[in-house]
Amino acid sequence: MNNFRGNFSGSYTYTAPAGTTPISLTVNVNTSGASNSAGIMEARWLNSASGIIKDWTRISGTNITWGRDGGSGMIDSELATIPFITGSSKIEFRGAGWGYTGTLISYTHY
Repeated sequence: MNNFRGNFSGSYTYTAPAGTTPISLTVNVNTSGASNSAGIMEARWLNSASGIIKDWTRISGTNITWGRDGGSGMIDSELATIPFITGSSKIEFRGAGWGYTGTLISYTHY
C-alpha cells in the first residue's frame, strides 16, 4: 500500500518494506484541542492481508479543559515509538477530535 513518507494527517497506513521484519516506527505527533475536545492520534496493527491484529489504540492526545484562558486550545508535540506487534506488517493511523498531524521520522527493521 503506502511506503515511508514524511507528513500525514487523517487516515494513513504504513506498510513495512517487502522482505523485512518490521520492528518499530518513530513518529512525531502533533495534537491540538479546544475547550473540552481533544486532538488524538490512534493506531491499529494489520497483517499483510489487512486483517486486524490489534484494533485502535490511542497513541497520543491532548485533552483540553476549560482553564483560565477559557479553553481556547493547546498544542502538544511529542515523539512516539510504536512497535510492530507480532504478525503485523502494517500500522494504520487516524486522527480524532479537534486536530492532529504526524511525521514519520524513522523505521527500524531487519
